[in-house]
Amino acid sequence: MCFFTLLLIAGCNKEGDKVLVIHLDRSTLELCLTDIHQLVVTHEPADLPAPVYQWSSSNSGVVTVSENGLVTAVGEGSATITVSSLGTQLFATCAVTVAKQLATQITLDRETLSIEWGQSEILSFSLLPEGAILSSPKWSSSDEEVATVDRDGRVTAVSVGEAEVIILDEDRPEVKASCAVTVIRPDATEIVLNITELVIQKNDIEVLTYSSLPQFSLIESVVWSSSNEAIATVDSQGKVTAVEEGTVEISVTDAFHPNLKAVCAVTVISIIVTDISFLSDEEELFVGDWIALNYIVQPQGARLSQPEWSSSSPLVASVDPTGRVTGFSKGTAIITLCDKETPHLFAACTVQVFDVEATSIQINPTTLTLITQEQATLTCQIEPQNTTNKEVVWSSDNEAVAVVDPFGKVTAVAAGECNIIVRLKNGALSSSCQVKVVVPIASIALDRVSLEMRRGDTHPLRVSYLPNDAMPPAAYHWSSSDEWVATVDQEGNIEALRMGTTTIRVDISGGLYATCTVTVVPVYTNWSAPALLFGGSITNIIIAEGRFINSALTNFTSGQALVYDGEIGSRLQYCVYAFDGGRMAASLLAFADDDPVAIAAARGFCEERYKYVLESNGITVYQDRDGTHIEVGFRNLTEYVSVTALQLSMLGLKNRWFIVSYAR
Repeated sequence: MCFFTLLLIAGCNKEGDKVLVIHLDRSTLELCLTDIHQLVVTHEPADLPAPVYQWSSSNSGVVTVSENGLVTAVGEGSATITVSSLGTQLFATCAVTVAKQLATQITLDRETLSIEWGQSEILSFSLLPEGAILSSPKWSSSDEEVATVDRDGRVTAVSVGEAEVIILDEDRPEVKASCAVTVIRPDATEIVLNITELVIQKNDIEVLTYSSLPQFSLIESVVWSSSNEAIATVDSQGKVTAVEEGTVEISVTDAFHPNLKAVCAVTVISIIVTDISFLSDEEELFVGDWIALNYIVQPQGARLSQPEWSSSSPLVASVDPTGRVTGFSKGTAIITLCDKETPHLFAACTVQVFDVEATSIQINPTTLTLITQEQATLTCQIEPQNTTNKEVVWSSDNEAVAVVDPFGKVTAVAAGECNIIVRLKNGALSSSCQVKVVVPIASIALDRVSLEMRRGDTHPLRVSYLPNDAMPPAAYHWSSSDEWVATVDQEGNIEALRMGTTTIRVDISGGLYATCTVTVVPVYTNWSAPALLFGGSITNIIIAEGRFINSALTNFTSGQALVYDGEIGSRLQYCVYAFDGGRMAASLLAFADDDPVAIAAARGFCEERYKYVLESNGITVYQDRDGTHIEVGFRNLTEYVSVTALQLSMLGLKNRWFIVSYAR
């Protein structure tokens, strides 16, 4: 079904308490036989009660209407449904057409449409079967930024591109037809300038613009030209500059179509200046500031062809070619403006320049500690930063303690305190720095010159200096000459690590230092370290050992090991040197049994002399300075050298606790 709404006014009433207008929701209606449709009536003003309505059909053989506006199609043809308000002359109508059936096919009068930007075309359509109707026809565009279509099928080109225009029955969307629309840009047929006649004053500038016809057409490139550049010139953007009096033609031409051309007739004139004046004859500014002087030229529309600015006292105030005046020093200057062509006409402005007074002065730093004969430079900050008078005077209120030169450099003379003062030379503002002068340190000492410690002990060293009233050092630097033996942190705390001797030293600035000799003594002294002549031959080891080989085990000396008895009075049973390829590869101290006290003592012996590396599966590994590894634990000697289990059993060394050393 169609949906067209038309408001029909059949009468009016000026009285505010009466209905003035009635409307039907449809002005036209298309139906098929036996269709029914409910018409809706409304009134204005809407807040008044609805009047009594009377409905009628102009041809009840085509359509009938009930007392409530229900329309029924009973025969082919046309009829008018009228609703009126009883007692008034108000009414509204709806034109109804009744057809046999609805259309099953729509055909547009064209399948494609090429249209220029800005133009419109109307599409029409036919229906099958003949005489059928669309119950609710609807037009639409797939891209309304390219083309739009109204309810009558009028297509309007909006921009260059492609779109599809569709007509369909809204109640049955499958009944539709479409037209492929292509919007093209029209070719330009004419160039038009925004100004065709121009009167311009000499040295003035005017910008011309152009457009093309028809609307939406495009010109890709243009060429601007002047018929006489001695009178006026034009650049590639249409900017016209008047040079001399006279008449000239400024042209713009399509670069690719020379027949497309537009012309502006330009007349250059000179208006004689009769008077020049400043908006103000007097101005004031501070040193460092600037102002722009504005002026008026008579008669109205006249221009200065070559304006010339000057200052009577450039050291007080200068002026640039734009009339910008800058103050440089306190005083008065007269700024003059004239035209070089008419120098007898000029304007003058008296400019008074004032100093910028200081509001504060701040010394930096505000406190300072020096040793005698030491120097330091003070600075000061004056606000505002553009203060004119920045000259200052430096002084000391006690030159027996410290003196200061004209540039703020302070020299410490003797111990004591004083104030260094900076003051504006021509003002009352001042600021001061409190200076303390101390004597330098002559020597430093530690509270201990030697110290005996055991592994794991810590001890703090303390520093003193002379003279006692000297300025304390800014920092101390602590060091140990042998960190294998003991270390020291930057607070002077010593930690004993291993047996040996080291020198702890503390340094301060000026090359002064003090030392303490630290000796780390052992707790475990009743054990011997394994021999460390790795790589030595059997002969080398025998000479180094110096003892007799165990005679009871001489059969074991087969090029694989040398066996010596342990030390008298100790739990050490044997000292064994094992060889691999004729060279000593490991040395071993074997104990009589698995006594944990003995093993703990053995570990302590190693910890006092070697660096701890790791512990795994009951074996503790240490390392000496040369990288030799020492192990304390329960392990088979065959892991180190080519000694058989039978041979170890002969010694009673199989599965024993021991100390062993070996090269890595």
